[in-house]
Amino acid sequence: MMAPVLDEIAHDRAGSILVAKLDTDRNPNQSVRFSIRSIPTLILFRDGAEIARHSGLLRRSELDAWLDGALQGQPS
Repeated sequence: MMAPVLDEIAHDRAGSILVAKLDTDRNPNQSVRFSIRSIPTLILFRDGAEIARHSGLLRRSELDAWLDGALQGQPS
């Protein structure tokens, strides 16, 4: 389950990133808008533009590495 890991990331990286969760069951139009085809799907935005995407579960260490790489412009 990603929720506890995302909560940790939101707390630990407060001020540098904003974590938002989308309930795809209650917001199916947003699921289509963001092309969400599997759960969980993580989308990283910078200045309103998508810069990285990952589908599937990640451990905390993997999520930190993914975020760091994407924010530094490395392929995800």
